[in-house]
Amino acid sequence: MKNKFINFLFAAVLLVVIVPCCQTVNVKAGGIDKDGLMAPGNIHVIEAVDENGIKMGTSDVVTTTCFGYGGESRYGRNVRVDILAEGRRNGFSGKLVIECWASAAYGTDPVTIKKSFSAGADENKMVQFAMPCVEDNSIIRVTLLDANEEEVSSHYISLGSNSHDYISNIYMGILSDNKYGYKYITKLLTPNHSMALGDNAVIYPLGGYSITGDARMLDSLDVIMIDGYNSGKISGSQAKGLKDWVMEGGTLLLGGGKDAVPVFKALAGDMFKGSTGKEKTINTDFGIKGQKKKTLDILQTYIEGAATVLTDGKENLIKKVQYGKGNVLVAEFPLELEEEETYTFGSVITDIITKNLSQQRKSVMGLLPKDTYNSYDSSLYMEKTMLLNESGALPNIKLYAVIIFIYVFIAEPGVYLLAKKRDKRSGLWVIVPAVSALFSAVVYLLGTSTRIQEPYINFASTFELPVKRNTQDRVNTTFSVTSPFNGQYEIPLPEDTKLLPVLLNNVNNYPQRGKQAGTFDSVGRGYGVEYGNGNIKAVMDNLPAFDSAYFNLVNERTSKGTIKTEVKKDGNSISGTISNDMSCGLEDCIFYHGGRVYYIGSLAPGETADIKLTRKPDIYEESSYGNDFGKLIEDVMGGSMDNYRTNNVIKRKIGMIMAFAGGDKESSTWFYGFIENGGETGVYKYTDIV
Repeated sequence: MKNKFINFLFAAVLLVVIVPCCQTVNVKAGGIDKDGLMAPGNIHVIEAVDENGIKMGTSDVVTTTCFGYGGESRYGRNVRVDILAEGRRNGFSGKLVIECWASAAYGTDPVTIKKSFSAGADENKMVQFAMPCVEDNSIIRVTLLDANEEEVSSHYISLGSNSHDYISNIYMGILSDNKYGYKYITKLLTPNHSMALGDNAVIYPLGGYSITGDARMLDSLDVIMIDGYNSGKISGSQAKGLKDWVMEGGTLLLGGGKDAVPVFKALAGDMFKGSTGKEKTINTDFGIKGQKKKTLDILQTYIEGAATVLTDGKENLIKKVQYGKGNVLVAEFPLELEEEETYTFGSVITDIITKNLSQQRKSVMGLLPKDTYNSYDSSLYMEKTMLLNESGALPNIKLYAVIIFIYVFIAEPGVYLLAKKRDKRSGLWVIVPAVSALFSAVVYLLGTSTRIQEPYINFASTFELPVKRNTQDRVNTTFSVTSPFNGQYEIPLPEDTKLLPVLLNNVNNYPQRGKQAGTFDSVGRGYGVEYGNGNIKAVMDNLPAFDSAYFNLVNERTSKGTIKTEVKKDGNSISGTISNDMSCGLEDCIFYHGGRVYYIGSLAPGETADIKLTRKPDIYEESSYGNDFGKLIEDVMGGSMDNYRTNNVIKRKIGMIMAFAGGDKESSTWFYGFIENGGETGVYKYTDIV
């Protein structure tokens, strides 16, 4: 088999927040474009909401809240929220609150998003943000508050799946001025029988407002096609959102032709490096021999490192380049077709879309062979990692032993003997309790330093180095905030912080004391994020003592070095080197390939490891553990998440590998290492050998 080289993505901790999280934009009067947001689909259906969304308000404002696409969004993915605020007579300033309960079956505390806004008289504002992943049977409440935070109106909605809700459906958004030239995609875009049995694609028309700088708002979509989009301009913020979405596994399909230059130039750069050539008219059969040729106006493109996925023998009509976990497809011709061309040229285009979905999307859609890791729950390991509290000092057991010895064997007997010698035994009724109280006070004072007295944060971070070097690297941080007392508290952060509350496995998903199942508290309980005017806050609203609030933070840090790799595959064997060109050392580095883990150990700055020189005891076969990936990793790290004898540093490392690297185990090859001096910080990478 031909040797092929691979590059790696990595990750570390640096909390420099520069990415916008939500945005408020002016829109034209007349409401949300129905053809954009209100498209039909089959994922999960919002009940008790008409096709125009949830409307509420007063004589001064009317808000229309829409979730996902046409009231639909994918389970387990972040959900887009679009709220149109229409100012009426006197205008309005207030707050919109979106609360999500994990399950209708329990009276749980909600995860909350709050957004302050204002709309002047006859002024329309669009408020857009992403909310945390929702699951089946979730309950959501939308509440409008006035400037005094008094409730104006509220509405409950329930999320429930229907009979056509298949995870293997392909969900695709189309951004175009042409609303009718893509019917062939709806007809033909169906996974073939080797991938899934007859599940249809779901197509959503997109409007210009549908793409924002926050990639999480696009989380439900597997494919985005931009073609014939001349009425709008792709802004820098939108280009950034698309880039981040592709990085996480999305497939971006760009149509060509003479009108495609502005879109091409707006998106060229990090995702692909290239330029446009001359315009020309060709007659092509799309490579289908014997087929009547079609006349096309094409725009030639030159893309560095791209593979050709459609050629007619003369022109390379569609090219592909991989970016992060996703793919970018660039066509040289417009993608709209006449209806009579559906089953000829349309079949070619939809076949290319289906075959070039990213490995990440195919895995989560169930279109790849099942991996044994699918039985693991990444969020469960992340929750366990977050609950490892190291903020307090352990008690001095030896000192406590000495105090108890003095009390039991010296103080109390001494008091008794002294009272007996002086014939004052009647005073023991007072002296003994007094001595007990004294020693209790001593123990209490000595234990003060071991007790948590202020809210504390646990966190786990990774930074990813893309295949092509950037000046900045993406940082993902999951952190928990826990308080030893009841009450409200908050963490103010810079305005451009990209922060979102998250629900980890079983977190807050239990019946609350004194609460009946199926009942819900009023606004002001739970935890979440509040987007204000000029600031952002992580808010904990009256959570019980030691209840944790969980958040995800995405930011960037300036790159300082990378990991250089020269690794190649030949049949089932691999060889090559991994070099640490970073400014910091790495420890507990592991390399995974095809069910085998190579334990590399430490890599000092400038040090190179040869995969072939890995000692036999440091090579772990997954098959030797009954394909139990968790047991393998615990053996590699020398501990167990559930063993009290394992120290928290090792537990954190195990938890992070299972949560981060394990979550990408659908790929055949990845590397993971830890920054020195602690187990909270991870450095991680995965990629496929094609």
